Amino acid sequence: ILNDAMLTNRATILSEIEGLELKNLVSNALALAVMLIVTIILTKAICGPLKAVATLANDIADGDLSQKLDRNAIGKDELGQLAESVESMQNNLKSLIEQVASAVSQVNQSAGEVNMISKQSADGMQHQQQETGQVSSAMTEMEYVIHDLSKNTANSAKEKKKEKKTN
Repeated sequence: ILNDAMLTNRATILSEIEGLELKNLVSNALALAVMLIVTIILTKAICGPLKAVATLANDIADGDLSQKLDRNAIGKDELGQLAESVESMQNNLKSLIEQVASAVSQVNQSAGEVNMISKQSADGMQHQQQETGQVSSAMTEMEYVIHDLSKNTANSAKEKKKEKKTN
């Protein structure tokens, strides 16, 4: 009897163990499937937005500041904060480039004005130099005329003195 009871218990225990092994195998397979699905979802949730931010950063590095991110597709988590920072950097670079372009335009305009003023000054100085040369020539001629006039006056005065003495 005891032997029969032990054999029956043994058969029941072995049957239960086989059932537990099957349940364990099924639960492990389900857990693995769930982990695989969660891994795929998390990978897409992280890699998709991260790839979009990296693409935008590469576009900015290549000088293309016109690209935009779909902020709704990225979210508001840490990746969203990273995307916000990259967009802020992009906007700051745009602003800086616009300021530099404006400054260059102003410098070009000022350089044109300085060039025009320099040309006018050079023309004025050349004209003044010509006039100064003419004044110098005129003064030299006047000097000769005054010298001749002085000489003639002195000669006339001597002649008048001689005439007075002879009279």
